[in-house]
Amino acid sequence: MDLEHLLLSGSGKVGRGGFLAGIVALVVYAGLTAVIFRVPEGAFCDMTPASLMGRIYLAALALMTLIGAVMLTALGAKRLADMGWPDWLAVLVALAAVGAIVSLRLDALGPCGVLTPVRLPIVAGASGLLVLFVVLGLVWPGRRPRPSAPDDMDGPTRAVGL
Repeated sequence: MDLEHLLLSGSGKVGRGGFLAGIVALVVYAGLTAVIFRVPEGAFCDMTPASLMGRIYLAALALMTLIGAVMLTALGAKRLADMGWPDWLAVLVALAAVGAIVSLRLDALGPCGVLTPVRLPIVAGASGLLVLFVVLGLVWPGRRPRPSAPDDMDGPTRAVGL
């Protein structure tokens, strides 16, 4: 399975090894996005939507976050399908991650980027859900396809009425 199908298509199934490769790719993607947008240097909070550059910065960062959420959902849907769980649960993990990122920027919850008492449960809950999802995806075995039984109903030697 190529990386494009692994991270951008929600169809199919992926085992634990492929899931680990996808998680590593997502961590690299998130790290590169943070470095490019200078998040560790404080640009995330310094940019204001009042200026044109601030609007461009925040729109580009929102687009990159949305792409990351789509990739997390696609990877998670495949892993959950392999585990025998509903694949739509992956959307909840992605929404929680995006919600935590958005909550860090909302001025109504306190200064930007600071874990205030209002933000802490949001970020902790999203982080806990993400960690639980990754651990379960790496530990939970996938479903093995059942071996098909020989079809003895086809063929010329079928006994009728016995």
